[in-house]
Amino acid sequence: MQKKNLFVGLLLCSAFLFTGCKEIMSHFDNSVDSHLQVADKVTVIGVGDTYTITKDVDYATISDAAPKFESQTPAIATVNPQTGAVKALKSGDARIKISLPDNGLYLDASAIIDIKVRVHNADQLNANVKALADVDDILLAENAAINLSDTLDLTGKQINFEGAKGAKITCGERTPIQINGGFILSNVEIDASSLKDPLILMNKVPGFDPVESGQWVIKEPIKIDGVKVTGLTKNFFADSGKSYAYVNFTINNSIIQYNTQGNVVLNMAASMAIHFNIINSTFYAKTAGSANMIALSGKRPWQITGYENETGKLICDHNTFYNMAKSKQFLNTNTLKGQKYLYEMNSNIFVDSSNKKIYGNMTNNNKQVTTDGKNTYWFDGAAFSETNYNGDAGLQSDPNFKDAANGDFTPQGADQVANKTGDPRWLK
Repeated sequence: MQKKNLFVGLLLCSAFLFTGCKEIMSHFDNSVDSHLQVADKVTVIGVGDTYTITKDVDYATISDAAPKFESQTPAIATVNPQTGAVKALKSGDARIKISLPDNGLYLDASAIIDIKVRVHNADQLNANVKALADVDDILLAENAAINLSDTLDLTGKQINFEGAKGAKITCGERTPIQINGGFILSNVEIDASSLKDPLILMNKVPGFDPVESGQWVIKEPIKIDGVKVTGLTKNFFADSGKSYAYVNFTINNSIIQYNTQGNVVLNMAASMAIHFNIINSTFYAKTAGSANMIALSGKRPWQITGYENETGKLICDHNTFYNMAKSKQFLNTNTLKGQKYLYEMNSNIFVDSSNKKIYGNMTNNNKQVTTDGKNTYWFDGAAFSETNYNGDAGLQSDPNFKDAANGDFTPQGADQVANKTGDPRWLK
């Protein structure tokens, strides 16, 4: 708005002093949106990319003042104050402030342009990792294609690794992800068919001090959520033989598929998950292997310094297991059998899994395991009962998967459909 209009406004106010001066003046107030308006669009650029904010594309103004640019998120993206050239440093949501000064004809104004910085490929991912803070995010772009030929070392950092629609990681032969602290992996598909190492591996050198009882305690959550893994033969997760203690370890809403299950899926043979959750997920193998599903044999939770009042619990709820640990055990543990560590097993479907030993190495009484009575235990075409567990018999019928050989575990058994058991993704 031109400043001479202020004088006109004052004259009008004098004329109508008792009839709404304030209301009339409001028509001559200048506002940010009146002459600086940001385009209604989403701009996405890659880590390491440059992008220049231009008047023709990103914002509109009736002012002829020279704009100034300032990054409000300089750790994610910087900007040249004069030219508006943006440099993306790592994934995240960048905010660039545009300011127009009062130039004598128009009042000053400012607005924000949002730019999404995302990882599109392996080179950008490696650049992103180098720029990470101790607690940070790795955000993949839609349809990102990440070929990981080497290990992505995230030790010393607490990372939220978040995918997007169509994002895919293709593994080489080496472990693709190594951690030693809190870690969240979500919304991504992983092709592990070339992998000859564990998928997620705890570092053999923890990098921080153990508690007095000798464990390296991970207080931040380790969580796998909305992940689909195909082609595994080795461990999905392994502890490297170190006595870690995970306060919260969760797998949720995920599909873990093995070609042949040649190794323990969740190998915590030297470590302990205090709060251990496997929920709404599917684990299956195209060809049955000869390894246990879970190894959990670290120090008992109540023997870990700082956790003396923790009972510890594995919650296994609404999962589908097919051809997993067919000649072995669901859980192998050297330290928890008959102890106060609890197992809550609800509405799961076990088919040709764990050699009729779902609870065999968990308990020697019926107090350590609780169920909702809706689990299905089906092996070689018949229902079975546990020898070391005197609880409910579960649903004594074939879940009759639609096409297990091709990975479709939609239950067609009346009992499973009526009770909505197994991984909910297969309930149509």
